[in-house]
Amino acid sequence: MQFDYRGVINQISRGHFDGFWRLYQEKFPVASRHDIEETVQKAIRCDLRNVGHIRYECLDCPSYTRLFSCKS
Repeated sequence: MQFDYRGVINQISRGHFDGFWRLYQEKFPVASRHDIEETVQKAIRCDLRNVGHIRYECLDCPSYTRLFSCKS
């Protein structure tokens, strides 16, 4: 049986970032805290199905779908 690793980081972030951030945000430079929190929250909200995709097709090979990323 294989484990599906897709989305594991996102699941961990969704379940634990708020608690982590409350405990450890003081360890990060003040100037970076807003950017760190904003980037992690954007990644948590990212759902690749909502961002879009492109589909490649050719006559001699199977079609291929590439999901776009939210870059976070």
